[in-house]
Amino acid sequence: MKKVVIIGCGAVGYRWYFDGIKKSKYCEVAALVDIDEEALEKAGKYLHNDNLYSSLEEFLSSKCKADIALILTQHSSHFRLIEQCLNNGLHVYSEKPFAETKREAQYLLKVAHDKGKFLASAPQIKLSSRNQKVKEIIESGVLGKIALIRASGSNMGPADRKDTDYNPKWFYNDGGSLASLGIYTLSIIIFLFGIPDRVASYSGIAFSNRTVKYGPNSGEKFKVTAPDNQIAILDYENGMYVMFDGSYVVKHPVDYELIIHGELGTLLVGGFGGPDSIILENEHGKQKVGPDDSCHLEWNLFWGVDNLAKCIQQESELIVSGEFAKNVIEVMEAMKYSNKENIIVRLGENER
Repeated sequence: MKKVVIIGCGAVGYRWYFDGIKKSKYCEVAALVDIDEEALEKAGKYLHNDNLYSSLEEFLSSKCKADIALILTQHSSHFRLIEQCLNNGLHVYSEKPFAETKREAQYLLKVAHDKGKFLASAPQIKLSSRNQKVKEIIESGVLGKIALIRASGSNMGPADRKDTDYNPKWFYNDGGSLASLGIYTLSIIIFLFGIPDRVASYSGIAFSNRTVKYGPNSGEKFKVTAPDNQIAILDYENGMYVMFDGSYVVKHPVDYELIIHGELGTLLVGGFGGPDSIILENEHGKQKVGPDDSCHLEWNLFWGVDNLAKCIQQESELIVSGEFAKNVIEVMEAMKYSNKENIIVRLGENER
């Protein structure tokens, strides 16, 4: 079992990671770190762990040891914490995005390489059997040449979600819809097709005044200061285009996250998994071709940390690699620059 120090004990941990580590066959909690004393004590009780530290520095100077640092803090702190953990001999798994720019990502990957450590990152989309099946179908050639993809990763965000049990305002201010939500669908596109050649993107604030609909902050009104509406055209320069949106402005999300149009047919991709999560439509009619497994029923984001642990033990390749996450960060950075400068951005050599 690999020992994990969890850095950041807020809502992301409870929603996506804490229950996962309880079930893990590869990891166990070594310690918890958070600057908020109340949040730290609450997480300690939930995870039955008494090794509580108010800062990463305090943990690193203690006698408590860990193999992996799991970073669940706000985006802006990821770079500093990852660098510090790597330099102190820890493998790292970070929530997304692990860096703000491609240059930052490359630097952290070099530090990891120089220290002989692994740097892994969310989102864990490559572990999904649904996404793996989509890639398999595309590579089989059954769709023929791909021409047009509609990729929609939008909803209204956590302020409108009934299961929200935390203060969601951060996601509309420091977070923003692209880095918090759209990154999932964008990552799937890059997994399936690689880095595009050119990007044209637009973002802005559509709904500047919001109200928290559910949870402990229900009824509170707040201002939106980060872009909540993000669209982009990704050009693969072979006549193939992706029309992407990753926004907090869609009251009724579309049924299919991806609609992939090829010369010989269309692939409709929606839901988390199961046979009906992928529909192939061609001259033979419609067929359910999604994976017939329980991946979507058992899914939890801690699988990414488990993958890192198995990689450290040489039982698996690192699927949730920092290298792949760097590619996603590069495209996100290009999208932001395109919007800021009102230009089409050409990316570097394709890494497909």
